[in-house]
Amino acid sequence: MLLFTTLLLAMCGTAGLSTAAAADTEASDSQAGTAEVKERAAWETFARSLKTEVFAKDYPGPLRDLDSGDREKTVKALNGLGASEAIEAIPSIVPFLDSPRPEIRVYAGLNLERIVSGIELKRRDMAHPDRIVLRPRTPKDPDLTPLRYVVRRMLKSEDNGNTAGYAARMAAYIGLTDLETELRELLRSRHPAVTRSAVYALRTLGFTVEHEPHPLNEGSADKKESPAAGTNKHPDLGRFGLEFVPVTAERQQQLQKVIAGMKLEFRREGKCETIEDARALLWRSISIASVGPRVCTECNGFFLFSFLDWAKPDDRTFKSGFAVKKGTAEIYSWEDKQSQHPVGGDAEDRAPQP
Repeated sequence: MLLFTTLLLAMCGTAGLSTAAAADTEASDSQAGTAEVKERAAWETFARSLKTEVFAKDYPGPLRDLDSGDREKTVKALNGLGASEAIEAIPSIVPFLDSPRPEIRVYAGLNLERIVSGIELKRRDMAHPDRIVLRPRTPKDPDLTPLRYVVRRMLKSEDNGNTAGYAARMAAYIGLTDLETELRELLRSRHPAVTRSAVYALRTLGFTVEHEPHPLNEGSADKKESPAAGTNKHPDLGRFGLEFVPVTAERQQQLQKVIAGMKLEFRREGKCETIEDARALLWRSISIASVGPRVCTECNGFFLFSFLDWAKPDDRTFKSGFAVKKGTAEIYSWEDKQSQHPVGGDAEDRAPQP
């Protein structure tokens, strides 16, 4: 009898613990669900508050092309909206993060990040020229914290790492410290650029990152594509997935044509005297997650970075990419007719002068 009573009490105790654990799990899930509902409501309220009607009158073409169903028109429209850096363009871009086409989702993420960066970097404190430090937000500055709902969803994206990388940088600039857990999960990404974006975001938000992942993720499939030891004249570039290549006679002819047809995308403050400076400028201005190493070089007073399609490995042809004019902080882009590389549709279009 005593044994039966003891067993019964033990079983009841175990059942009680199981019931309590289940209740805690349900409560936790309920709280998470409630938080998500609140975040989504805040995002929807923010989107409705923007003067999208006025914006629609200024950008009728891109907004019309967004719903055309044509891939090229949609990409061009997303690029045009991103180049505008207008807060009113955000509600038009966000729905395309759920496009059935992976490349459209990537372009949507890219251009959303371009807008957020353009807005938030206006608060940059130039008293710290060696790194990005943002001044506290004032009542006159747009409050983008309602984008938390969108950013959190992007951080969980698996679109070649690109979308999550864009989201990490947005989290950093907006100041979304509550996304630390999601950002730390990106440190285990197999995409080198994503881990770099996560490290950058965490440190920008004031968190400590004990171990910065290897630029090409040791043991990953990407490592085999890294340049051979001793072949890179600019070893620091290798930390960012870049390989400096010499300008051969044949390549110089090609690059001269490239330079003659480039378009000015951005004009930032500062000067780039070395290709490392140019890399840093591009890294701050354009968030790009790449599948494998990209090649870069210097020619006729420009630092050029090949970038055919960031959803695929670089083909090392310089058929499209970004360039920085030496001695300035001007960022240019170029692409051939077959390239699907996005550039801003509203950027100033002129051939640079070496």
